[in-house]
Amino acid sequence: MRILRGMNSLVVQCIMLNIMVSCDAMILHNQLSSDVSHGSLRDAIINDPWSVYDQCSALKTKFLRELHEQHIFDHKHMSPSQAVQTFEEMCRMFEAENPIFLLGESDAEAKNYGVDMKTSVVQEAQKKYEDLITGATMKANLQQGSVVYTNFGARKYFSDLRALSKMLVCFPLSVLAIHSVGDLDRCSTKYKDMKFGSREVFSHEVWYELSDDLAPELRSEIVDEVTQYFDPHILDDYVREDVLLRLAQKKQMIRWLRNEFPHATTSLFIHHNIESYLCYLAGHGMMLPNVLVSSDSYDNGIDQMSKHYKLLALITLLYNKDASNLLLHYEHNRPMVASYSIESAGINVVQEPIMRLNQIPLS
Repeated sequence: MRILRGMNSLVVQCIMLNIMVSCDAMILHNQLSSDVSHGSLRDAIINDPWSVYDQCSALKTKFLRELHEQHIFDHKHMSPSQAVQTFEEMCRMFEAENPIFLLGESDAEAKNYGVDMKTSVVQEAQKKYEDLITGATMKANLQQGSVVYTNFGARKYFSDLRALSKMLVCFPLSVLAIHSVGDLDRCSTKYKDMKFGSREVFSHEVWYELSDDLAPELRSEIVDEVTQYFDPHILDDYVREDVLLRLAQKKQMIRWLRNEFPHATTSLFIHHNIESYLCYLAGHGMMLPNVLVSSDSYDNGIDQMSKHYKLLALITLLYNKDASNLLLHYEHNRPMVASYSIESAGINVVQEPIMRLNQIPLS
């Protein structure tokens, strides 16, 4: 009983999830966590996430406002090299107050569809979703010894950070590979492919290449029937801002995980769609996910996004029947947490398997 009383809430939560953690692992966790004060950012992220969310949101709003007030991404006011240097200096200044300030939820987007992230029902769904992610990553650790975590349609990463942090507290020696798949990263993905031949985001990478004129191939990622008439320098400004902001966001996430859980092996990769993601895995001999998640999905466009997520869930389950998949989206502005399963594999090789979407009770 004395041991149980001495455990923190996360270890008790592990037991409630029927996760068998060895005594040695628990002892190691206590040793690794002993220097974390009660008021630390890690504790706040796990136990009081909305206070951290509010702070991140306020800092990010201020950061973006100052970026534009100083005309950092306007070639008429600041050269590309000055823009990159000033951007990095501002990031460091704001990170001194909160090292993950760019990791916010899609609050503004949610409100566009009538979803208030601060209501109790939305927060309850968010917590359920995160707890299920934590449980799924713990199961993957126990069954397969490592976690390949893929966020499809990724926009912001606060929920991912919180759920994965809870897992890493209980499994501090984890091997965790994170893959972010989202159309918003098409410029960032092209930049990484062109400059490095790798899509891994490193915790201390620099972006000096963005100080030069951008390659036409990178600019072409945003050219459409409207922007084709824009001045190339304006397009370069837009791409440079887009790539820097999105890579800085991923950089904050992986750096925080590595700093907070130095005994774990963590990595983060970006991709812009399913095809590029699957091709990258195949070309680099990497595994499909054993935990697949998707959130930030609303009524508008949900059909198309759901089709892609459903396809990826099918591929994942056919590859690994024990893989977990979790979907958080909104129907008529109401949150729903669900998971796909294969109901029937079909009676022959040309028949499409039948997938069932199973809604998960929030309470």
